[in-house]
Amino acid sequence: MSRPLSLLFVGIVLCSALAFAEETFTVSGQVKFPGDGDVILNLLTKDEETLGKDTPQERILVIKLTPEQIKEKKASFSFAAVPKGAYIIRCFQDVNGNGKLDLADPTDAISIRSQSTRVRLEPVGVYKSSWPFAWDFSKFQVERNITGIKIRLEK
Repeated sequence: MSRPLSLLFVGIVLCSALAFAEETFTVSGQVKFPGDGDVILNLLTKDEETLGKDTPQERILVIKLTPEQIKEKKASFSFAAVPKGAYIIRCFQDVNGNGKLDLADPTDAISIRSQSTRVRLEPVGVYKSSWPFAWDFSKFQVERNITGIKIRLEK
């Protein structure tokens, strides 16, 4: 009698886990870039973008470009297992290979375009970009698989 009850209990637990499992999706597209260097894409939630919270590693893509991709100036990307929610995609081309977006020193004359903006020294892009950048204009909802995203990196 205890074995059938044990199997029933295990079955109920597994069914419950499946019922409450988080549905995930794929977000994919193509990025065009002007030069050499890895392309780094970040799929960010509002808290990660505006509050600087850490982005999970599975939502950071580093594309090590092949000679063919460099020649064509474009590469495909795909984020897998993305939970339902609102996101932006922010990316840049790491021209100097240091793994971070380089900005001009705010005291340099070249960077004084406005009081609140620093000049980017590497090509950047945002899916659904707006100027000036605003979360509400660049966000998109992931509620299904999303394909065909196009991003162009510019300095």
